[in-house]
Amino acid sequence: MNSSTESSIQTDGYAETLDRNRVRALPSQARSKERVDLILRCTVEIICEVGVNGAKTSEIARRAGISLASLYRYFPNKTAIVATLADRYFQELRNYLSSFLENFDLQQIGNLIDELSDFYRNKPGFVEILRGIGSMPELKEQQEQDRKMAAEAIQKAVTKLYPHLAGPDISMACWMISDAVVHMLQQSQQMPPEQVEYMLKELKLMISCYAMARLGGMNKADVPQVPLSQVNSADNALA
Repeated sequence: MNSSTESSIQTDGYAETLDRNRVRALPSQARSKERVDLILRCTVEIICEVGVNGAKTSEIARRAGISLASLYRYFPNKTAIVATLADRYFQELRNYLSSFLENFDLQQIGNLIDELSDFYRNKPGFVEILRGIGSMPELKEQQEQDRKMAAEAIQKAVTKLYPHLAGPDISMACWMISDAVVHMLQQSQQMPPEQVEYMLKELKLMISCYAMARLGGMNKADVPQVPLSQVNSADNALA
């Protein structure tokens, strides 16, 4: 991975939140690492079944086959477990973004959206954790930091490719692209598969056209138009 790109994604912005809400001490022995991983796996299973709010540390300990006291040796509370899971998932997403931004190309944004959609759909517990964070104020900052980092990383890649672009307008455009994609991918998890297919098609078109027009310096007349047949077919599928 390009070191300059990696540095644009990595930050210490999570440190304070995670110091308060994560493992009490990083396990150094193989057995301890295995136990932490077991606790996290069992937590994901439970979250997939009952959501973050419904998950209880007592049930996590029971399913992991350990005592509650043993669980608390590694995590002070449920928030700490969720924070650790969220941090791992966010790090994976940052890796996706880093790889994309190494060879940034506006024409490839659709491919990035497809990869992120697969992540949202196939990563067990991720969407449930995102929903649960909304009810955990101490973790809300963690999610906001991640969104901010993504927008800033996109902006750095854009200004490197287009040095003449700068200022608050471009900053806002990058934030809008990042936030719109995240929001719609979260919403897609509540849609039937056939609706997701059309939603992703429209999302990629919307983001690509906006990015090319706003960031690529295209004129309005150069932005590709959506054929009416596609709009009608999408409307019929969603009806």
